[in-house]
Amino acid sequence: MMGLMSLGNFLEVKLGTTYILFCTILLMVINSIVNITLMLCLSLAEKFGLPITPTCSVGFSGILFSYIVMSSHYSPVSQSLFGIYSVSAKYYPWFLLLISQILLPGASFLGHLSGIISGYIMVLVVQNNKLTNIVLSVESFYPKLSVQSPIIMLLDVIMIVMSCYRQTVV
Repeated sequence: MMGLMSLGNFLEVKLGTTYILFCTILLMVINSIVNITLMLCLSLAEKFGLPITPTCSVGFSGILFSYIVMSSHYSPVSQSLFGIYSVSAKYYPWFLLLISQILLPGASFLGHLSGIISGYIMVLVVQNNKLTNIVLSVESFYPKLSVQSPIIMLLDVIMIVMSCYRQTVV
């Protein structure tokens, strides 16, 4: 969730508070659809005898991978990988997916992969200005929000509260 503060702030400054709110809501829907589609493909592959390990995708990490794709689209040519190695921005999300699977083998590969695919879909939506009219109409009803990341901070607080609640229930 620490990545949400830096990625969310970067994207919010770049796109605007209302725009990133709509992007996040849309990413939740797109990410779910992509994840269900990938799960369906895996269940079909399992019927052909391929061994598939059942996984569970819970949390906000898929959206964070979407944010990584979006931020690498708007960032310079290369990104630093843990300050050790410089990676081309277009390959950066894929390197993070690979590294997250190596370091955290129990992490949901499909959830993160769904996030990357959703991020590329969202980049196409943003590039083609599909959300602009909706965002402009909503912004006309509300005064301009500060660029101090109130939406990202609110999302972060909600996720922290939900994770604390999940830990007490389990």
